Amino acid sequence: MTFLYDPDAGSYLLYNSSVTDIAIVVQPTIIQLISIWTGCRVALQSVEEISDRCRFLLSVSLYS
Repeated sequence: MTFLYDPDAGSYLLYNSSVTDIAIVVQPTIIQLISIWTGCRVALQSVEEISDRCRFLLSVSLYS
């Protein structure tokens, strides 16, 4: 997984080369993980939480 930062938009995008249904939008104080497959939207407390939460939601969307 790779984090890309767009300074103009002030947002981060999480890019996974093998699965393209996960995106993260980071606003000044709110981090939302959006799974297109499940429609889940999760507010996260910190950037450190993104990686584990992403893997969890990714596994839910792929295997549930």
